Amino acid sequence: MIIDKTVMNNLKKILAAVVNVPAANIDNDKSMVIYGIDSIKIIVMLQKINKKFNVDLKAGDILTHATLCSLAALIQEQQNHTHPAL
Repeated sequence: MIIDKTVMNNLKKILAAVVNVPAANIDNDKSMVIYGIDSIKIIVMLQKINKKFNVDLKAGDILTHATLCSLAALIQEQQNHTHPAL
């Protein structure tokens, strides 16, 4: 799947804000755990992601899609499933 740059940039901004790390320092292919994501921050991140992208991700989704690339693909998949192209 080709990852939409807007989705990736918004995800990166959300993660950066939640873990207080500059977005420029976040690698899309590295586990979010290395940036200090924990159970509380996952909940905060989920709220922001679900609102921003109009999806319904669960905490387990972040745990199983631990990189921004993987998470972006999941978001796009949910968006396409919820709002298929006409």
